[in-house]
Amino acid sequence: IITLSGGPCADADMDGICAEDDCDDNDANFPMTAGTPCDDFNSNTINDQIQQDGCTCLGMPLPCTIDNDGDGVCGFEDCDDNNPQFPMAVGTPCDDGDTTTENDEIQSDGCECAGTPITTAADCDDIVVNNDDTSISISGLDSAPISEVAVWDAEGEKYFYCVENCRPSELIENLGAGTYFIKIKFFELDYELICELEVEIVLSGGPCTDADMDGICAEDDCDDNDANFPMAAGTACDDGDVDTENDQIQSDGCTCAGTPIVVTVDCDDLTLRVEDDNIIVEGLDASPNSFLEVFNDNWDKIFKCAGDCLPTETLSNLSPGTYFVNAKLLDENWDELCEEKAYLTVEDVMIIQSSQIQSGNNSSTNAWENPGLIFHTAADLSEANMVVYPNPAISNDLLFIQLNNLNKANVTLRIYDNFGKLIIEKNNEGTDQAKYELELDQYPAGLYLVSLERDGRRLVSEKLILTRD
Repeated sequence: IITLSGGPCADADMDGICAEDDCDDNDANFPMTAGTPCDDFNSNTINDQIQQDGCTCLGMPLPCTIDNDGDGVCGFEDCDDNNPQFPMAVGTPCDDGDTTTENDEIQSDGCECAGTPITTAADCDDIVVNNDDTSISISGLDSAPISEVAVWDAEGEKYFYCVENCRPSELIENLGAGTYFIKIKFFELDYELICELEVEIVLSGGPCTDADMDGICAEDDCDDNDANFPMAAGTACDDGDVDTENDQIQSDGCTCAGTPIVVTVDCDDLTLRVEDDNIIVEGLDASPNSFLEVFNDNWDKIFKCAGDCLPTETLSNLSPGTYFVNAKLLDENWDELCEEKAYLTVEDVMIIQSSQIQSGNNSSTNAWENPGLIFHTAADLSEANMVVYPNPAISNDLLFIQLNNLNKANVTLRIYDNFGKLIIEKNNEGTDQAKYELELDQYPAGLYLVSLERDGRRLVSEKLILTRD
């Protein structure tokens, strides 16, 4: 037989006292010598000292100085120092004021009164369900700790539901005619099911609701607050929409709707013209909406209106040059009905001073008849225009350019790249129209300028966007 000492003992705080003999092996200050002064943090004690275990600090109770109710129990030890009845002995019968408890007794603090919950054998036989034509009443729902009630109709629509917060009696009113299903459950406090009850009830519905007293039940009346409705379908009415006509009451007896007014737009009403140094656009009121924009020959936008255009828009006192005018007529949905585009040229206007005309001399020469004075106006080319398509264009497709209203003038079609370099030039002489089919596959994608010119002066121009397929 061999007896082992076990080697060195555990000593976490390294105070030389084995853990099994150390009342606090995590603090080297303990154990202390019994009687060492300390603080037990109890304001109702004095002369606090370390006890025999070397760790516990206790003091002596203070002399009793406060006893408001004179019951011989110090105030700091009395659970109710204003009532000499307390503290009472633990187990003294009392009343905790809770009707759901029984065997009420004073608890360990000498003041609190508490009882044990009264357990009753809940039974769904305590539930009473009644009904009349339009309502269902359910009573006896307080027979169990927890009750749950659900009511729904034959279509599965839930009309009523409660759980935990159900009242002793519940009334579900204003129900229509039909079959209703009721399910009631009783539970213990831990939601253990006690019992359940299912009931099916058929209600007649009683007299219907008819707020406007027109003899039509609310469920069939599209407006139960106005005895004028429902009206017969097809009755004339006003839907308040100025863009409709033939307004009539619809099949529901309440809705008033008409058919959209079809606006016939004649694009011939839309005209673009030049008059002296003015550009005049007329007919912008021929459709519900209109759009107009005007660019100068530098492609700066000098005018725009959209939806707020006047019937006739006049751009006055324009500088000489070529202007691109784009006008559109649109419907009420802003869908395009027609479009007019034109390049219009405003020429210099020469003012002849009266001093240039020699009055009283029959041999005098009128300035307009002087062969040495040449006036070149663009009246003969004011209607000239150019159509470029497609635009944007794809480099491996053909580009078509149509020239119109040339009045047999000598004109030149030129195309410049984005750096102003001339890449294509076509001359046209003595025709009123010309059409060109151009191949652009040798040119890079980018922005180009197509220009119709006469005597080095640009008449019409359009920017061309060229892309690669």
